[in-house]
Amino acid sequence: MNNISNYDAVYPHLYGGTFIHRISGHIYDGSLVPRISCHTCNIYRGIIVTIIWGHIYDDSFVPCLSEDIPFSITGKIPAEFISVFKLLAGKYRVSRPIENSRVYTNITNLPRVFRPYLRLNGKPLIGFDIANSQPLLAAIAFTKYSNNEYGFVKEDVAKYLESCEAGIFYEYFMDLNRIDTNCEETRAKFKAEFFGKIFYTKEVKKENYLKTQFREKYPTCYEAILRIKGGYYSEDYKIFPALMTEFETAIMFGANMEIIKMGYDMVNIFDSLYSDNEEAINEAKKMVMDDFALLGIRPKLKDISYR
Repeated sequence: MNNISNYDAVYPHLYGGTFIHRISGHIYDGSLVPRISCHTCNIYRGIIVTIIWGHIYDDSFVPCLSEDIPFSITGKIPAEFISVFKLLAGKYRVSRPIENSRVYTNITNLPRVFRPYLRLNGKPLIGFDIANSQPLLAAIAFTKYSNNEYGFVKEDVAKYLESCEAGIFYEYFMDLNRIDTNCEETRAKFKAEFFGKIFYTKEVKKENYLKTQFREKYPTCYEAILRIKGGYYSEDYKIFPALMTEFETAIMFGANMEIIKMGYDMVNIFDSLYSDNEEAINEAKKMVMDDFALLGIRPKLKDISYR
């Protein structure tokens, strides 16, 4: 065995004290373990295959982790690789912190950059996600608020919903602030900032540029956010983001479970669904669209393929 560097974890007990921080090239010398199976719950049916620095072994084998591996444990694993090494060590988990919350797994915690290297039944993943999913789900609450308070859906709420359904909600604010909408990295940073300043934060009277712009563009929507969060300085502000994730989970995780009952393999990562089977993806799309239709919403679904 060769090319194993001497890095490792700050918490070796999590992995039985046998970590590999970096594996460059091919290190096989016959030290293989069987296909990963039967250790995850029924949600994933033992179909998770590990990643080793971009090298995916289509036969679903990973290097043996045992006390016999000749390397020393020093240093620590960078945080972004913890989820990778938990897969490598067979430390699978599925949790749901509270009723109706999101479902968390090794896969949901895996950085997006590693998704192209996952294999499901030996195949790369295909799937879809919902464009502007969190703002779109918030439209459910905004529409209800407008109807309750004013007896009809106000114009700014209708326009808000239209922009989310078209998948261009963020573009308006990015263009307004002269931010490149074509750069995925920049877009991801902007979305994180937007959530932090509008959806997920405690409401205070102090202004920030995004809150001002959002309130000017969608005043009724901002009224709804303020009301749902409990007003200024309320400690109940987390109710609003929790509401959005409950909507998301009910639809997406619900579809995931129905597809599995139909005999297909499928993995849910929050607002996205993945499978190795096109028929399963088509069935899931129909379920998702039907569920949103019951709420009067037509989401834009974005295809994803790592093939």
